[in-house]
Formats: sequence, structure tokens, C-alpha cells
Amino acid sequence: MDREPQSRDHVGALKRLLIYVFVPLALVLLVALATAYIRDIPVTDLLRDPSAVLDGPFYVGLFSTAGIALWSAAAAMCLLTMATGATGAERSLLVAGAVISLILGADDGFLVHETLKNAVGIPSPVTIAIYGIVAVLLLRPAWGYLMSRPDVVVFFAALVLFAISAGLDAAGELGLPTPPLSAVVEDMAKFLGIATWATFFAWFCRDLIRLRMVPASSSLAHTAEGSEPS
Repeated sequence: MDREPQSRDHVGALKRLLIYVFVPLALVLLVALATAYIRDIPVTDLLRDPSAVLDGPFYVGLFSTAGIALWSAAAAMCLLTMATGATGAERSLLVAGAVISLILGADDGFLVHETLKNAVGIPSPVTIAIYGIVAVLLLRPAWGYLMSRPDVVVFFAALVLFAISAGLDAAGELGLPTPPLSAVVEDMAKFLGIATWATFFAWFCRDLIRLRMVPASSSLAHTAEGSEPS
């Protein structure tokens, strides 16, 4: 076995790791640490688990953490499936799924809409409405294709669950009457909506990958047949 090409491959992989992973993360860490220093925030508050910092039980935020994991999974599936060569409306739907999942996952992880409300005075319904407009703009190029899919009902089930959660949240903030246990219903609807959203994109990505595997398998079979001795 030729070790020199293999060694070059290893060096190249390390270079890509340094350039595309470590350097960007180092910049993010420097900004975060500088901000913590300027604002007199303990560095351990940035590094440790929230339950450990707040000295709370391990199950605090269980469904919230699971929801963030599902947002991340949906985004990762879309981004990885884009590498299979998806084009046109298929690619547009993957882009929309990835970007929307990342935005809403970041909002859940860092409480963006609540931070904006408390720090800047922007009401949560306004932030949620902006998210909705962004989602519509991202989904518009793929809307016809999305509507033609047999599992589009799963996509709309996710939207209905999100609407229930957002509606209850907005009603509570505006002081409107809400049903009993509305906070529990709001959070459960949101979690089920995230799970349904992730399920739709998992099935969609699976279908795209399968479609691209069939031509590849057929091509390999034809190649094998052509190479058989006559």
C-alpha cells in the first residue's frame, strides 16, 4: 500500500478541519469570551449546562431540549440531502426546511423572541410574525411541488400545531382569555409540531435519497453486465 498519498489525504483532512471548523469556532469563542469579560459574566456560565449553573434538577427543560435536538436534526437532514444533487423545487424545499429549522431552533435555544421583548420592547407576536413572513418567502418557490407531495398533510399538521402554540402564546401576552392549562397545551402543541416537522423532512429526505440510489444501482448493474465475458 502506498503510504504517501494516504498521508497527503490525512494532512488535507486536518487542513480542512482547521480552516472550516476550528477557525470559525475560534472566532465565535473569542467574541463570546470578550462579551462575557466586558459585561462581567462568569465564563463558566457560558460553558456549563444551564441545570448545573442554576443548580436545578436534570429534567428541567426536558421537552425544550428535545425540541432543539429535533430542530437540529431536521436542519441537518436537509443540508446533507442537498449534497445528493437535488435541484429545482426539491432543493428549494430543502433550503427552506434547513433555514426555518435553524432559525426556530436558535429562537428556542436562546429565547430570542423573549429577549427581544424584554431588552428592546418588541412584542413576541411581532417577532413570531416576522418568522412567519420569512418562512412564507422561503417556501414560496417550492409551494407547487410541496402541494403535490402525498405526505403534504404531515407538513400542514405541523403548521396547525405551531399555530395553536403561537396563538396561545400571543393570547397570553395580550391578556386575552385562554383555556385552562393553556401553558401546558401551548408547549405540548409546540413540541408535537416540531416532531411532526422533523418527521416530514425525514420522509422527504429519505424519498430523495432513494430516488437517487435507484439510477446509481441500475448504472452499476449495467456496468457489471457489460464487463462479463461473452
